[in-house]
Amino acid sequence: MATGAAAFGTVWPEIEALPEHRVLPVDVHVPCIAVAVMMAVPRIRQVVARSTEIPEAFELAKIHRLRVYAAATWHAYVQSFTVNASLVDGLRREATECRATLLMYADALAEHGWIRKRPGRIGTKAGMQALAHDVIDLAERLSEAWPRIQAVGIEGWHLARASAIGLDLMIARSVRSHVPEPRAEQTCARALSVFAYAYDECRELVGRFKASDEDLEEIAPSIGVLDRGDEDEIEAGASEGAAQMRVGGGLAN
Repeated sequence: MATGAAAFGTVWPEIEALPEHRVLPVDVHVPCIAVAVMMAVPRIRQVVARSTEIPEAFELAKIHRLRVYAAATWHAYVQSFTVNASLVDGLRREATECRATLLMYADALAEHGWIRKRPGRIGTKAGMQALAHDVIDLAERLSEAWPRIQAVGIEGWHLARASAIGLDLMIARSVRSHVPEPRAEQTCARALSVFAYAYDECRELVGRFKASDEDLEEIAPSIGVLDRGDEDEIEAGASEGAAQMRVGGGLAN
């Protein structure tokens, strides 16, 4: 995949040309969205490769370009990210508590065969990078067993929040101290909009060949930018309930 800066340079003409009325609000966690789409690209390619009736108006290159849009949007997000000591300390504290809670659940679920066992390295190394990787890894392992594990008290927003914390911690570590340019947030919104519209076209194409909405979500999940859907509940829960993620209280409501 292209580096963020290079990808941003490639996509910049589209970002700059986007009409103002088509710019979408940045009310999702951009790194999580970028990762979700990059993971969906191979599945989208497989579906389209097996299909014989591709609309003439659809440009197949758009599927391959999704990774470039994702990298460009990630780069724009990093450039709009305000990093200071207070933010880093807050992320580190929340990630530490989150890791302890998720570890407790992961070990219990793995013991009963509900999820794959965690590597021994998780929770053993110090430092921000190790902490960020641990939280992301645990969220991924628990997400793989969703919604089976929902019965034990884990909510969708818990895992979404864990991934977001880990990714933001990685970004904070990489940029250290950063004050964004005045128009950085607007540029991020424009990059996200171009990315979201392109992904929506690809999802619409996949939807033509899938028998149900469940199939579509499994292959190319909604990223909640153009269609908020259940994402509203997840993000509302994340903003209101992040304080619930404590070792003592666990994840249960």
